[in-house]
Amino acid sequence: MISITYNLGISGDTTNELLKRFDIEAKARNPSVIIFSIGDNDSILIKSKNREMVPIEKFEDNLNRLIEKSKRFTKLIILLGCKKVDESKTTPILWEKSYHYTNKNLKLYNNNMTSSPP
Repeated sequence: MISITYNLGISGDTTNELLKRFDIEAKARNPSVIIFSIGDNDSILIKSKNREMVPIEKFEDNLNRLIEKSKRFTKLIILLGCKKVDESKTTPILWEKSYHYTNKNLKLYNNNMTSSPP
């Protein structure tokens, strides 16, 4: 059996953007396995607005919606957790001084991901 893997990640995307394109991307490929590596960009702290890129409650809702959409294609759904960062290089991010990746936020989003209902 030939197995084809598609990396459909778009740099900078959050769960908001992924939700907008998920149905079209999945339908075009009819996947047998879906792997999500998402949440890092959602967790960005926007210092100038004193809030996250995607509030944790919205992230949880988006993630649950993505899982439900995925179930229409496969039962094999894998969620990869958020990655730790070197905060000396991500607070702030070089290309956007108001954006900060912090391990505290990444852990919060990661924990929320692992506690979301299937």
